[in-house]
Amino acid sequence: MPNIEKDALELQSDLFHLIGEFWGRATGALPGQFATVETFSKELKKNSLMISHRAEDALSFADTELRQFYAKNGAKMFETARRLGGAKVVLGGSSRFGRTQLSAVSGSLLYVDTSLIPDPVLPW
Repeated sequence: MPNIEKDALELQSDLFHLIGEFWGRATGALPGQFATVETFSKELKKNSLMISHRAEDALSFADTELRQFYAKNGAKMFETARRLGGAKVVLGGSSRFGRTQLSAVSGSLLYVDTSLIPDPVLPW
């Protein structure tokens, strides 16, 4: 019998690794080092010229790698999430993940075991 929690952790780690590499290619910084939630907009504007020069490579990488990842793992990810025990919520209804969505997820994590959030980088 497969270890569902281990499968979910591996899939999530692989996805976050790809998103982290995309972020590093776009900004030149690790995700946790670029800015805080409060200073994100300011840092993005301050570094916009540098990011714009790096964007083509970063987006090309993300497009290729995320399409391959979801083609290979998309169905498995949802099946794994479905098989996890406990209460689940699915965040939807928005193509952006801003402060409101972050607050909704933060609040719901107090009550649920699993929260499914659409890809915040390039929604497929």
